[in-house]
Amino acid sequence: MTIAFEPYAFNEESLYYAPYFYKNNEKIKFTQLGNESYQYFDRDWYHIPKTLGKSIWSEPYYDDGGGNIVMSTYSVPFYKDIKGVRKFMGIVTADVSLSWLREIISAIKIGKTGYGFLISQKGIVVTHPDKDFIINKDFFLIEGDQTFFSHKHIECENISSKHKFEQFYAEGTKEKVWILHTPVPTSGWSLGIVFPEKELMNVLLRLNSVVIGLGVAGFLVLLAVIFFISETITKPLRSLVLATKDIARGNLNFKVPRIKAKDEVGQLAEAFVFMKGALKGYIKRITSLAAREERIESELKIAHDIQMKMLPKEFPLFFEKKEIDVHAVLEPAKEVGGDFYDFFFIDKERLCFVIADISGKGVPAALFMTVAKTLIKAAIIETKSPAKTLKQLNKEFSENNYAGIFLTAFCGILNIQTGKVVYANGGHNFPLIISEKKKKAEFLEKGSFPAIGLEENSKYKDTKIVLSSGDTFFAYTDGVTEAFNKEGEMFSEERLQKEIGSRTGVTCQNLSKKVMEKVKKFSKGVSQSDDITIIALKYLKEKE
Repeated sequence: MTIAFEPYAFNEESLYYAPYFYKNNEKIKFTQLGNESYQYFDRDWYHIPKTLGKSIWSEPYYDDGGGNIVMSTYSVPFYKDIKGVRKFMGIVTADVSLSWLREIISAIKIGKTGYGFLISQKGIVVTHPDKDFIINKDFFLIEGDQTFFSHKHIECENISSKHKFEQFYAEGTKEKVWILHTPVPTSGWSLGIVFPEKELMNVLLRLNSVVIGLGVAGFLVLLAVIFFISETITKPLRSLVLATKDIARGNLNFKVPRIKAKDEVGQLAEAFVFMKGALKGYIKRITSLAAREERIESELKIAHDIQMKMLPKEFPLFFEKKEIDVHAVLEPAKEVGGDFYDFFFIDKERLCFVIADISGKGVPAALFMTVAKTLIKAAIIETKSPAKTLKQLNKEFSENNYAGIFLTAFCGILNIQTGKVVYANGGHNFPLIISEKKKKAEFLEKGSFPAIGLEENSKYKDTKIVLSSGDTFFAYTDGVTEAFNKEGEMFSEERLQKEIGSRTGVTCQNLSKKVMEKVKKFSKGVSQSDDITIIALKYLKEKE
């Protein structure tokens, strides 16, 4: 071994300084490495660990000028801390004679002819029973016919980093051998063990013959036992299969075979008897439920027809009134819904229009819709004021609302002679005014008050606007703007405003139907979650 210093690192006047101790003829000898013919800083054992900055095992080599033997060197770089800076100073080495390793590896004996060998990380043969292979032969590059030295498909990384157990041909004898090679972690080398296949497999082959014989005999005996047992099981099972076919055809009067055994087949037969009675009872209940459901569907259809007949639906309405054009559409989410609208004259010049949305859906909402529509019509004729009408409706609902249902409503009165509209908004969506002159739609964001039925003392206020000839009043329920598509997007007020803003100058019927078509196309593939109602009122009187 040696401690080899960097040039001038040990002595400022000395290029080389590497005291080297080695064994020769069983005696320890000393020499100084380093001269013109042995510049140790160019040797692999020195400059590779210096470059990598870590300890390494060198590939096997003949050290001419040093130990003068075939060896492998373990090199460790060392450093000096100079004012906080880590400076490389040289290499400490330990040389291992390959003849010594060969003796250790040769001690490995596998059977009669098996042996061990050692390979370096780059595939150089380090030890082998045949001395001619050492150093002079490369495990991966040696050419030869069907020898384990000639298999080039074995990559170096597979030898040095993975456990392998593979079949090859032995050199010279051409006999099959198995080679186990496993990595040596400290050096990156690989230890190989050669197993002659004849010696390795001889006992197994004899055992295999015995096992095959016993397996064939056992199979024949087992086959006979299986045939006997299967016959005792399959016979009653075949009877149960016939009973199953009767069930599939709807015949519940099938006969279950009598099976005395209390095993799984007997339990299955008992289960068939139980299933027979259970199916008869189930079919009877299903028939009763189907009749009841059919009756409910019929009653809901009648309720839907009654509800629709309560709403104006024969358009055009008021065809004798040339000053106005009205239209409405309603699409309930269920058979019956909670949305409603209404148009009616309270005198010769004033037209009342209403749109409302009851919370919830189904029969309860429909009942509240009927009550609300009746109360609004009665109150508006009496008060002539949308605000007073909503206040009276709110009082009635708040006092008797045991179900916790509320509604939003927009109520307005249009004077068909002057175009003046008086309206009150009870928590409903803001309607839009489509201006014929401006060619655009704008939200009427004035006069919104609490929904009806929430607080008994809620107040409402009448607000006034004046329509110009050609202007259209457009109102809707939240089923329009809150319709969802497959991506989870809502139709939204922005889409609605853009859609109706592009339809100035059209009839109310065309406007309401096109908007409804647009909403359904937007939400195609998604079930309707809320009632959808649209009303359109166009003022047509030219001012004098």
